[in-house]
This record gives sequence, structure tokens and C-alpha cells, in this order.
Amino acid sequence: METCDGYPPRPVGRATLGRAVCKGTVRMTREVTVGVDGSAPALAAVRWAAVEANERGLLLHLVHAIDPFDAAMASDPESFRHRGVAQQLLDDAAAQAHEVCPDLTVITDVVSCTAVQALVSDDATGAMICIGSSGTKPPRPGHRAGIATEVLIAARCPVVVIRSEPPNHGKVVAEINAECNAADLLHAAVAEAVVRNLPLRLVIGEADAASSLNRDELHARLERDVNRYRARFPDLDIVAVSPSWRLRDYLRRYVGTIALFVAAPPQLHDVGTVLHPSASTALEMIDCPVMICGSEPIQASTTADVAGAAGGAS
Repeated sequence: METCDGYPPRPVGRATLGRAVCKGTVRMTREVTVGVDGSAPALAAVRWAAVEANERGLLLHLVHAIDPFDAAMASDPESFRHRGVAQQLLDDAAAQAHEVCPDLTVITDVVSCTAVQALVSDDATGAMICIGSSGTKPPRPGHRAGIATEVLIAARCPVVVIRSEPPNHGKVVAEINAECNAADLLHAAVAEAVVRNLPLRLVIGEADAASSLNRDELHARLERDVNRYRARFPDLDIVAVSPSWRLRDYLRRYVGTIALFVAAPPQLHDVGTVLHPSASTALEMIDCPVMICGSEPIQASTTADVAGAAGGAS
């Protein structure tokens, strides 16, 4: 089902107040969504997401939410004044996206809903969410700590938290262990390294209590998987680092050389859904973008290529 403008219907409780196609023709159905509030971290997220969308052949979707339950908006949540300011913020953000990727198709939306509803779509269009966050501490599920926490827990697609201007060089880092989603995490990390033409370093995680493998055995298994990706992407600089490195030690030593950290999805816990320990550690220790994988992987040309290389990886 589509709306009269040809787009999939929005979630209940979310009303679109204004939409613009900033450039190009919309042919894609999958999108990278970025929340825009005019802050420096949000604009940094826009620029980072522009590269992601452009390299993956996805739409860039910039959203500004006017919360109808906000006291300042309660009297007139759809006023032209609020909409005008919001649209100007989006236009400025779209211009920055086009400075990075001139041919990228960008959609802007002013929506009447909470920020979380604006970012977390329950249709099939969301491939990734990017959040600019000014927080200096990692979001803590279980507390009403802010938008980043709620989005990380609610989203099914990967979420990238960006707190400062992302470096344009460095390496992609991920922690790989014996968990059942380790292959998906490795797949996501390889895809990001390929998209951004960056080296990839894989740190061995702590052995799971349910696993019979020790760290050396985990490293040997990871090396076999890495060799499959090397065969598919001979130009990719991918290394499984020595099992003597623990994640905290590695991040502390190489903090200034990391361009992106890729973390496993949130976990179900007795107290609810919580961040994976590697995500919490990365958000605590480094300022570069941190991608928290979702339950649904990104579907795009680059990841399809990577998937072909992953056949048989364990």
C-alpha cells in the first residue's frame, strides 16, 4: 500500500507536515535515516550518512520531528513558524550532504511525532539510522537517558551513534566472539570496510560461557573466515589481531586511529533489552562513530557482494 505521493504509509502517530525531494528522482525504496536538529553532531551524522547511502545505492532521508506533546508546541504543533524553521534546518543539512555526495538523492521530512517515532520506522524502508549525539557517556537502557537509548533499543536495523566529526581515515574495528550472531557481525564489519575503503581489525572477544572454545581456538576459527573474505576482496586489509589483545586494551592503545567501531546487536537480559558489552565499551572509550548492528542486516549491493564471500563462513 502506498500513499498518494507514492511513498509507503508512515507509522501510526506520525504525521508528515512537509516533504521535499532535494535532488534526483526517488527510485530506491531503502533509506538511511538521519535525525536533524541543527546541532554539530547531527550535521556530522548527515555527512557520514551521505557517504553510506551513496556507496550503497540508498536514499538519504533527513527527518526533523516536531513533538506535539512538547509544551512549547502544544498550542500549535503545526504552525508555519515551527515548520519553516524545521524545513530550513533540513535544507541546510541536505546542502551539506550534497557537498559530500553531489548526485545523492535526498528526501527531507518534517513530521509531527516524537523523535524516536520519526527515526524508527515500522515499514520496510529503513536500512540504517544515524544519530548525532552530544552525550559523553554511553546510553544506558533502563533509564530515560535520551533519544539515542530509545532508538538503539527500538530499531531493527543498524544504528550509528556519531558524537563528533568522524575521521576520514583510520580503520574499522569489531569484536568477534563465539556468539551465534558472530558471522553476521563479521559480515557487517567487512561491508563497512569495503564501502569506505578502510582496513579492518578484528579483536577476539571473551569466550562465551556456553562455548567450549578458548581464545586461541576462536582466533583460529576467525582466521579461516578472514581468509574467505581475503579471497573475495584481495584489496581489503583485514587482520584478526592476536588473541592476547583484550578489547579495552586495544581501544585504549589505538583510540586515535579508529574510524568506525562495529558492535553486536542489543541483547535480551533479565532487566530487558541492553546494549552488547562491546557497544557499551566503545561508546565509553572512543569518540568515533559506533555502529550497533540490528536484527535485520542492511540489504544493498555492497552487502550482497560481501554475502557472496561469506558463504561457508562460521
